Amino acid sequence: MEIYEQIYIQKLETSTVKDRYLLIYNGLYYEASAPVVELLLCLQEEKNMDEAITSYIKKKNRIFSYTEIEEINVPDHALLYLKDYTRGAEERPFTYVDGKQIW
Repeated sequence: MEIYEQIYIQKLETSTVKDRYLLIYNGLYYEASAPVVELLLCLQEEKNMDEAITSYIKKKNRIFSYTEIEEINVPDHALLYLKDYTRGAEERPFTYVDGKQIW
């Protein structure tokens, strides 16, 4: 997807935190964790958002913990969307509040 292809990714070698990256987009700089960069790489490689998310899930080959979701910096009360890519068309919105999944 074109907008994601414009983001330049550079590993921060001097970072005291493990696996931190610098993202550069449109003259602005952002620090990101490894899971964010992995997702961004999928977004850069695939044709659309659904394919990118499916690719990311397949690469991870597991369910994500709250800690991993926090690492991606999803704020509390953000509305998230769960889609079943394995065997059906079930879809459901949810949010995280104080580390708990709320349906």
